[in-house]
Amino acid sequence: MKILDCTLRDGGFTKNFNWDFGFATRYYNLMSKFKIPYIELGYWMQTSKSKNPFYNFNFDHLNKITGKSDKQNVSIIIDYHYCNKDTSKYPKKFATPVSMIRMTARKEDFKEALIFSSKLKKATDLDISIQIINSTNYSKKELEDAIKELINYNFYYVYFADSHGNLNLINDYSKFEESINLLKENNIDVGFHLHNHTNRALLNYYFCLDKKINITDTSILGLGKGGGNLQLEHVIINENLIELLNFIDQEKENFELVDNKFLYTIISGRLNITDNYAKEAISKKISLENFYNKASKLRDIERDTFREIF
Repeated sequence: MKILDCTLRDGGFTKNFNWDFGFATRYYNLMSKFKIPYIELGYWMQTSKSKNPFYNFNFDHLNKITGKSDKQNVSIIIDYHYCNKDTSKYPKKFATPVSMIRMTARKEDFKEALIFSSKLKKATDLDISIQIINSTNYSKKELEDAIKELINYNFYYVYFADSHGNLNLINDYSKFEESINLLKENNIDVGFHLHNHTNRALLNYYFCLDKKINITDTSILGLGKGGGNLQLEHVIINENLIELLNFIDQEKENFELVDNKFLYTIISGRLNITDNYAKEAISKKISLENFYNKASKLRDIERDTFREIF
């Protein structure tokens, strides 16, 4: 399953959409190094709610962060209710690192949003994703009717957004199943935007993996509106874990973190060892990397029964 990381965009709700640009550049470079397929940087040219840069993202902001990058790995998002309706104001394919525009659409705006998204697709040649927000408040029939309408537009992704963070796919999947099948039959990839208000995001993520959903969203530390999002550090591959945790540690001020102790327990949890080892590493001020390297060598009873390793 692909990942779209929306730390700057959805996490922008926690920072009044006013991230430090130096931090944003370091974040973009790290996500690019990790080969995250889509890095969502902000809302594009929307001024109705905020004039701060990551809600009113533009070409200058994009260039500040991505510089001379030749990667096609940036996503931007627009809310049809508030977005700029002039298609000439949007990036075009291969002219910038932007490769996808995501359109969020309320139920009352849905038909108009599809028409405008189709115009955007023609004007920019970028991949277009439609995000059905508040999807948990749709009936099964309403979802199927919406999907039947949008399959004629040949969009790249269709997302179901758990906008209120109450989704439980173990119980609720049947409501989405026919719509998902219809999308797949028409070669449209399917995504879920998993909020975490009720601590179900990770459960829903593993359910999506099992159902071969194509893409989902994450953010570092789960930063986002309301209860936040699926946490990148919980699903990133082990090869990139320590570098991500070091980044979080180094950027504590930008993440407004008091301390880094929880980063050690992420490691002990990933390695399936007693968290007494994490406590030892913290007390002796062992680096995250050194802790990971030492702890990963523990075997058999050592994993459950603490012994000093530093």
